[in-house]
Amino acid sequence: MLSGVLVMVWGLLMSSTADTAMESRRKIAFLPGSPATVTYSRPKVIIFSAPSSTACSYLENNLRKTQHRYARKVEFVVIDVSKPENAPLAVQYTSGIIPTIVFITSAGKVRNVLYGYNLSDFKVNLKQID
Repeated sequence: MLSGVLVMVWGLLMSSTADTAMESRRKIAFLPGSPATVTYSRPKVIIFSAPSSTACSYLENNLRKTQHRYARKVEFVVIDVSKPENAPLAVQYTSGIIPTIVFITSAGKVRNVLYGYNLSDFKVNLKQID
């Protein structure tokens, strides 16, 4: 199941293009060989996390509350970057900063990327995702 989630996340990130709000921070580019089309039923929040990170612990506590509120609107995917099988994704998308939070619209575009965790920034981006 985890490998299926990784393939899905990899496809989502690889097929996404950065919008203006994201370009100043980091551009996630389309790479050859990634899926040409991906079906998006709802926005996604992809969180690169590690159990050893204090900021990730705070994020997890708030995420539990947030998931209930947004369960029908947003899909949350958490990737543990401390696991060896997730290392390629961590290297590609986190810039070494954990947590890294990627907000993807239902149209498949990266809306924004947050490096580190700030509750107010997280909430603002979550409300603006779609």
